[in-house]
Amino acid sequence: MPRLFIALPVSEEVRSRAGSVQIPEDASIRRTAPDEFHVTLHFLGETDQPAFERVRDELSLVQSPSFPLTLAGAGHFPPTAADGSSSDRDNSTRTENSPRVLWIGVRPSDKLISLHQNIGEVLSSVGIRTEERPYHPHLTVARIKPGAGVLLASRAAEMFETDNAGFHVIQTVDRFILFSVARDSASRPRYVVEREYPLKSC
Repeated sequence: MPRLFIALPVSEEVRSRAGSVQIPEDASIRRTAPDEFHVTLHFLGETDQPAFERVRDELSLVQSPSFPLTLAGAGHFPPTAADGSSSDRDNSTRTENSPRVLWIGVRPSDKLISLHQNIGEVLSSVGIRTEERPYHPHLTVARIKPGAGVLLASRAAEMFETDNAGFHVIQTVDRFILFSVARDSASRPRYVVEREYPLKSC
């Protein structure tokens, strides 16, 4: 079954700028290749062929305008506690609460949220369940491998967030894309464009 997600493509300027952000050098941290950059709208996961075909066709019904997308600041998932403390911070093994993803932020404008909701309604209409947690748009620029210790992961995430707090790029979004995930010969994920959906010109 194809593994699917729907996302916004990013501009060449964003690829260049986000591809050169400061990230702590460590074997446990894997940068995202610039040609893999995207801003996820909805993750569908493994989808059977009939559902995939319905989604692919019904997404053409989405009527939303193009809009400016602002990428600014940096952060990580999961976030550190507000007081900066963590009961796991001094442990040598990683837990589910230690940072795993380093990202550049995306400001949730009204038009971005509206597009996310419109797509969600189409997915629901064809029987695809959407995530219930709040939408947090972002651009993943690196992942911290599971073998990293909590202290290393926490320090790397904090350094990344501080070093890239001033990141700021604005691009125009003129389409969204349905992607499937394939595997290359080294079993690494490769994103395949299944269909592009243009947004209306303002």
